[in-house]
Parts: sequence; C-alpha cells; structure tokens
Amino acid sequence: MREHLQGLPLSVISTWHPKLDADDIVHIPDVRNLCDQSPEKATLEMQDILSLLVVPILEDNRLVGLAGLDRTRVEAPFSDDHIKLLRAVVDVIQSSLMRKEAAQESGTDQGQAGTDSGCASRPAAGSGSQRYLSRHAPSQHA
Repeated sequence: MREHLQGLPLSVISTWHPKLDADDIVHIPDVRNLCDQSPEKATLEMQDILSLLVVPILEDNRLVGLAGLDRTRVEAPFSDDHIKLLRAVVDVIQSSLMRKEAAQESGTDQGQAGTDSGCASRPAAGSGSQRYLSRHAPSQHA
C-alpha cells in the first residue's frame, strides 16, 4: 500500500492544510465518519486505515512533510501520549533538517563534523559498550 502514498497530489489532503500550516495536528478517530465527498476518505479507506493521527513537519514555517500513525484493525482515538510521542519524533526530524541546512550553508558536511577539530573520534557509549564494560571490568568484590 505504501506505493499508493507516494506522489499523491496535495489536493488529497487539501482540507488538512489550514491545520497543518498552523502546526496543528490532524486527528481522525474514525475515518468512516468523514464526509463521503472528502478527498481523504477514499484514500484512507483504500489503505484500510480506520483511525489516523498526522503531525506536520515544518521548516521555516513552511510545510515540508508529515509524520503519522494509523490504525488498521480497530478505530479508536489516539491518546495524548501518542500525540506527544509523535510530536517529539517530529521535533527530532525538524532539528535534524535545521542542522543539515546550517551545515550546507556554512560549507561543511555533517559527515566531516569532528574531523576538522583535530579530536580523535570515540565510539558512542551505548548498550554494546556497556555490555563490554560489564563483562571486562575488574571485580568489585572485597
């Protein structure tokens, strides 16, 4: 079904634009309750989507993308926690876009970050290094 989502004309979500442009969410607890003339209804039903949550991705107050969650087994509203989580994901995406743009404007590439400073690179501390340390650390027994 993903191929049906690629390259869709913006007219399919035209009724959402005012909300998305205002950095507001689109929350549809039950797609069946949408107006039959709604361009979104046919597209969502074609994909067996029963409930939908969409958060805009803005760059310089301009809509550049969407992030969303959908339900295909049972219609139900999304909780405040779902909304907060999706907003947090979008915040990360927006920050990443801003960093990438700033790096391009300054003529540096993120892949070069840290190499120009003369600092040696270190592996990031994560679960892999934690497992290594816990297996190879000296014993704490007295």
